[in-house]
Amino acid sequence: MPDPAVADTAARFVAQGTVGAIQGWLDLPGEPDVAVFEDVYRALVPPWWVQG
Repeated sequence: MPDPAVADTAARFVAQGTVGAIQGWLDLPGEPDVAVFEDVYRALVPPWWVQG
């Protein structure tokens, strides 16, 4: 089991990056396309983070 401090820090790191990615995606010109966000997000986070 990982150290709780490491697990908490990792969760915060990914969560804050996710919010930044959402903001960047919403700033793209045109209507937001969920598929574009999903592709970008999967490219940015480790494969083990996004499952399904």
